[in-house]
Amino acid sequence: MKSIFAVCVTLVSAGTYLNQKYKDELMLDLWTPPNYPCNDSSDSAEPTEPTPLVVHIYGGGWMVGSRWDVCQSSGCGPIVPDTAKHAGAAVLAMDYQLTATGDPPHPSGAHMPKQIRDVIDAVNWVLADAKKYNIDPTRVVCSGVSAGGHLCALLATYSTEQLHRPHGAPPLTPLRAALSFFAPTDILNIQADADNAAQRQWCLEECRKEAKEANKNASMCDPWSHDEPESPESLVGGATEAGGLAVVRANPTKYREIHNRMVDANPITFVSRASPPMFIRAGSCDPTVPHAQSLKLASALWSAGADVNVKIVERGGHNCQTREIWQPHIAEGTAWLLEQLGGMPPGKAYHA
Repeated sequence: MKSIFAVCVTLVSAGTYLNQKYKDELMLDLWTPPNYPCNDSSDSAEPTEPTPLVVHIYGGGWMVGSRWDVCQSSGCGPIVPDTAKHAGAAVLAMDYQLTATGDPPHPSGAHMPKQIRDVIDAVNWVLADAKKYNIDPTRVVCSGVSAGGHLCALLATYSTEQLHRPHGAPPLTPLRAALSFFAPTDILNIQADADNAAQRQWCLEECRKEAKEANKNASMCDPWSHDEPESPESLVGGATEAGGLAVVRANPTKYREIHNRMVDANPITFVSRASPPMFIRAGSCDPTVPHAQSLKLASALWSAGADVNVKIVERGGHNCQTREIWQPHIAEGTAWLLEQLGGMPPGKAYHA
């Protein structure tokens, strides 16, 4: 891993800004039209008007992953580059601090709110120079799946006016919209949602059957234990040394700081009528993040009077598995993001 970081160099070429250090040792990549991620480009002329910005936030349980996931979004495909190219938008992808068992490892333990603070700082690094990068700060959207979907939803709800600012300063401007797939949204109570999944046994049997037919390891089908001290949720909440989520839940007064930190890590905590529109999807057979977590966020948005487009993908698993089941929702989400950014540029049409 050390050798990889040793060869990283800052690259700025024709509207592409790669390996930009935005804080400490954290890097971001920025593409501005007509340049796009994944070695893609457009034959369109450079825009004369400020462009929208699509923010990609990678998943990986807050433990693994990198900004280079922008092309595939953890198996969900080129949602971000497709949206950007059809909308004529810039793209931002950043690395953020990972938890103690992450890659690269952080011995001191990078728990919340470090992750959301990094994401906000990366967004503000760009928006502070919006004129330089020809970006319209009023047309910023984010896209993320799993842990990235959690951070995207939190970025969106936190970006609006709040009385409580536990994560410090918000993005310089509120987000326009957010796309969040199978995201944890009520982290402290995620185990209860997993235990209550009505389709759990049926989904497990179907998954094991499909894994056997595809000669894959059936252990991928097993539901996660979220309450364990070393679970991704315990790590990101800083609850590992306390004994995990279950211990914190049972002793909120004793572990008040951790308890409050985990409540503040939830996108739901900052939902209001002013929350930006959200496109939310989750799989009914997701063994990693129960779909009830997505429904909780959607319910909070509905109750507040905010705009939300939510569906549970029947038989859908984590990371957009199986892809053919997820593909209509991926295409719908891309079209939705384009609509939120003001539609297609003149003379263009979106085809999934």
